[in-house]
Amino acid sequence: MASKRFGRQTPTFSTVGQYSYSNGELVADMFEEECNVTFFGSQRYELVIMAAKNEDGSPAATTISLCKPRQNGKSHGARFYAAYAADFEHKDVLYSAHNGATTRKMFRALLEIYDNPERYPQFAESVKEISRSRGYEGIYFKDWIDSDGVIQKGGCIEFATRTNSGARGGTYSVIIIDEAQELTDEQQEAMLPVVAAAADASDESSLPQIIMIGTPPPPVGNGTVFRRMHKKAHQGASKGNWWLEWAVVAEKLDDINLTADTVIDLVAETNPAFGYRIAETTVLNEFESMSKDGFCRERLGWWSSDEDYVDFAINRDKWMECSSEGLKPEGKTAYGVKFSADGSQVTLCGAVCPVDQPARISLIEIRDTSRGTQWLADWLNARYKTASCVVIDGRNGVEFLIEKISGTWIMKNSIIKPSGKDVVAAASQLVNEIGEQTVTWYKYQEALSDSAVTSGKRPISGGWGFGGDNADPIHAASLALWGCRTSKRDPNRKMRVG
Repeated sequence: MASKRFGRQTPTFSTVGQYSYSNGELVADMFEEECNVTFFGSQRYELVIMAAKNEDGSPAATTISLCKPRQNGKSHGARFYAAYAADFEHKDVLYSAHNGATTRKMFRALLEIYDNPERYPQFAESVKEISRSRGYEGIYFKDWIDSDGVIQKGGCIEFATRTNSGARGGTYSVIIIDEAQELTDEQQEAMLPVVAAAADASDESSLPQIIMIGTPPPPVGNGTVFRRMHKKAHQGASKGNWWLEWAVVAEKLDDINLTADTVIDLVAETNPAFGYRIAETTVLNEFESMSKDGFCRERLGWWSSDEDYVDFAINRDKWMECSSEGLKPEGKTAYGVKFSADGSQVTLCGAVCPVDQPARISLIEIRDTSRGTQWLADWLNARYKTASCVVIDGRNGVEFLIEKISGTWIMKNSIIKPSGKDVVAAASQLVNEIGEQTVTWYKYQEALSDSAVTSGKRPISGGWGFGGDNADPIHAASLALWGCRTSKRDPNRKMRVG
């Protein structure tokens, strides 16, 4: 009978620097003895790395990234590191995840220890307060007395689902970013200031720390930060980021020798939980039912090349949350027109911006320009008296259309030919409004929806605009919304007399 296989406990790839000491093993021992939890060898190693210190007590690594295939207990070590940092080192810790369900799961797991005085009185005793309000979950620890006899504020662990607007406005010494494969540049830029403000420039031990935990991202998605950090780590260009990874490495999918004879060896090499929580029968079932691409990414930790990656501009779930079956509202109106790069097609969209409810964007028409654009000029001219502006973008066809409507659209700035920065602003505004749900779209406009969820980010003027083979509809919609929000002209506004 063959002996049971167990997964590799050391990373297949890592970039770990020097450190003086670590309490990671002590942390693992304490929670194992006091709370009856267990750690794989890999999770103990992760705790050692997270708790690594320089001689002066400062974190040896200010950024640590951990990447494993799914179901390998990625967050387990970080959970207890967060508890140790907040309870014993008196630090303010933020645990952040992409999905609210993940955040609440971590909160409940720590409550099993800190809100359970009958089983774990030594941990519950250190708690000052627990906040259970949805969206404001947190565990706050009692004040403590330092070696000089001075009362110091206790640490805390707060839990938050990520947004583009920051992390509650607080300051944290440690931020744990779970589901890091979903982290966007906008979210990272909102989070970084809250750790920078936590440091005391005169106290090296207060330097902040960021820990990222994730899986290899799919070839399409919104998260760019984790992929960029992975690339730098493998290029040897990331000095401040310690990277731990369990993965097969291959430029192309065809380079991975995945067969019925090799699958178990590959899984054992890349899954530290194999033989513990991941059974061989489960792996074989996945091998039989999943595509090679999916199996290699989800189970073997394979990262597809940058050439295969599409950085989607709009999050599909957020977009769908903005769908509406309601009638188009009344209010200030604007139109967006986008000519394709070769001028062969023109797309017309509209936007309505009521005062007291979300805006509505809609796709009005997509037509081939081989028979001209007189229909579009006539359509726009008929609506001059009721619309604030029309925004027209493209390389070919723009000037000809403007010439056709300028005799009717005579008000200053009623015709707008956007600059590159305007296009960037329009795209960013639409994405932000989708995230904040201040804009809706009619759920049966499939052409607009397809454009929204398949368009990537195209570099332009120091920022990005919508790009891809089907980007024109959402591009035109963003121009219409931007024009509606920024134009000072509103023909529907009623004048007050006296």
